[in-house]
Amino acid sequence: MNMKNVIVSGGGGGLPSSHLSETMIVIEPSLLTEDTTSPVVIPNCTSTFMEVLNIVLSPFACSKAPYDQECSHTVATIKGGCTDDTFYFRQPIASMELSKPFIGLLIGSEDNDETPMDLLMIGSHDPIRYDMTMWRNAGGHNQGCPTPKHGITYARNIQEAKVYVVDKDISRYEELMVIKESMGGFLDDDIPIFYTSIGGNGDETSSLKNWIPKTIGSNVDIHYSRIRGGIDYEVMNGNEKILLQQVWFIDFFYDWKGGWAAGGSLQHIIDVTLHSFSCYWHGGQGNLWRITGCWQRHYSFQTYSKIVCVNTKIDEARPILLKMEEAFGRTMTKLYKY
Repeated sequence: MNMKNVIVSGGGGGLPSSHLSETMIVIEPSLLTEDTTSPVVIPNCTSTFMEVLNIVLSPFACSKAPYDQECSHTVATIKGGCTDDTFYFRQPIASMELSKPFIGLLIGSEDNDETPMDLLMIGSHDPIRYDMTMWRNAGGHNQGCPTPKHGITYARNIQEAKVYVVDKDISRYEELMVIKESMGGFLDDDIPIFYTSIGGNGDETSSLKNWIPKTIGSNVDIHYSRIRGGIDYEVMNGNEKILLQQVWFIDFFYDWKGGWAAGGSLQHIIDVTLHSFSCYWHGGQGNLWRITGCWQRHYSFQTYSKIVCVNTKIDEARPILLKMEEAFGRTMTKLYKY
């Protein structure tokens, strides 16, 4: 099935409030054609769907202190079980014959983080060269939520892949360097690691909008990006052009600290900075709740929570969008029963 023309429709569509159907999110199969001229349409949630979301992600407890972590979008994403960072991204990318080399960008790393090797394996279609067992034996693993690798179907052609890691934390930078070096140096060109900050408030050479063209390139697709280290708002704010034109998928955290505390607005990030993306609260157990087009007032409450977004204007990224919209529909029907 060709998914290059996917129009996502739904959001309630006049369903009576007494019934929740699995077709509340509808992926129209008749619109999955070879025609690539029609744009992706992400609909606003209808009043019926907003009512359901308001129950599933209730505003109750979203007026308490943020460090209590009792607000619904914290409970759903941080306390909802393991969130596999590449879950919605993995199979679509593993199946794709990309028109350009695969590029990943990790801004801020995590202790014993296995994501660099995970991305190389997914993007290159080469699980033999990029063997996760070697990475783990060298000391790299994700302590909190192991990433399953079974059941992935790879495209036949192996392709070029590179994952850039940027961290301003010297201990994490050194840890990743040790892991990479202990694997015999074959990852020197595959995982370039930089000790610097590329937050939006950095100097002109280290800001995202200058660092990416200088280091990665201006016309290069960044297929996967992830932000850690509490600089999510600083990295995204003011960098709309790069994010909208080059980035396919972005994973970040919402918080009450850092740039968020200094006046950072999630609604501005969703509606302006990432206006061509479809963004979701990322919960465990395969749960997603769409934020784009479904904004609730209590989402402005700043508390620790996880968000993933896919760029709807990049045609090749549509299979990722389709997978995420299907997950959104399943989440709504699974977690709310009339």
